[in-house]
Amino acid sequence: MLDVIQNDPAVCELLERRLKDFPLYKSGHEIRSKRRGRKLFLSYSNNIFHRPNSLDISVQISNEVCYILSIEIPEDQRGRGYGTQLYTIFEAIAMEQNCRKMQTTPSGDVIDSKWWEHRGFIPIPNNKDEEYEKLL
Repeated sequence: MLDVIQNDPAVCELLERRLKDFPLYKSGHEIRSKRRGRKLFLSYSNNIFHRPNSLDISVQISNEVCYILSIEIPEDQRGRGYGTQLYTIFEAIAMEQNCRKMQTTPSGDVIDSKWWEHRGFIPIPNNKDEEYEKLL
C-alpha cells in the first residue's frame, strides 16, 4: 500500500510563502500538497471551478520531472503577466524539489504552444501528444 500524506504541512508552508507575493493571492485560497510514494501533487486554487473566474495551477512531480497539469487565470485578469508569475513560482518549487525538467501538453484557447515556447519550452521530438518540455 502506498503512503499518502494529505496537505503535507512543510510543502504547503513553502507554497504559501511563495504565493504571498503573487498579486492575486488571498488567504482563503486553497493550497494542497499530496504525496503518494515518490510522487508529489501540488495545487493552488481560488476554489471557483468555472470560467470566467477560475484561478488554478496544478502540478505533479515524479521521477525528477514536474508535469504541469493545468494553469488558469480569471479572464478579466489575463494579459497582465499573472500566468507567468504563477508559473515562475511553481518552476522555482520544482527546482527546489530537484526536478531536472518541466513538461506540459499545451491546450486551451489562451495558453498555446507559443506561450510555452516564450518561457523556454520546446516540443518533445516524435511525440504524438504534442508535449513540450523545458530543462531546468
